[in-house]
Amino acid sequence: MIDTQKLRKEILNKRAKLALNFQQQAAIKVANFISNTNIFKNSKRIAAYFPMRGEVDPRLLIERAWQENKICYLPIIMNNYKLLFAEYNKNDLLINNRYNIPEPCRETCKLINPKDLDIVIMPLIAFDTNGNRLGTGAGYYDRTFAFTKQLPRRNKPYLIGIAYEFQKTLDLSPQPWDVPLNMIVTETQIYVVTGKK
Repeated sequence: MIDTQKLRKEILNKRAKLALNFQQQAAIKVANFISNTNIFKNSKRIAAYFPMRGEVDPRLLIERAWQENKICYLPIIMNNYKLLFAEYNKNDLLINNRYNIPEPCRETCKLINPKDLDIVIMPLIAFDTNGNRLGTGAGYYDRTFAFTKQLPRRNKPYLIGIAYEFQKTLDLSPQPWDVPLNMIVTETQIYVVTGKK
């Protein structure tokens, strides 16, 4: 049984020490991998996140999505530990939330129902090749996308976790409420989760 608290600490420590050049190169490789997939090419509404504390940076992917006339969204955290998703356009004003993560202004932004997103790019701390994701422990993404577990053959939203290869672990033990990923993309490869629709 994996000690998730210990694993989180180890990976966060390692991630905090990554050279900026390595982070930038990884972000380019991850963006290249994802933007060349059919799922990305055929999607219109794409949610991503604003990177913090050494997370893989998806902003290059957001730029590519804009270039291809796709609509991008960023999460807004709610007090009930769920996420709203708001349209994000170039030069939009972002406001730091209680975790100091920039997010759209909820009073003025256009919201989308999470069920209507085509792709969701998700941060993570650790993953395994079965699509299990270890997050920060707050459960925002799991609560927001719990509906995907009731509809196992649902084609969207397609949940993609992005990470560094060193964040891969052998076998995470998922909790009943954990929402599995469809795909994980690192700087070295794409892991497609078989059996997850």
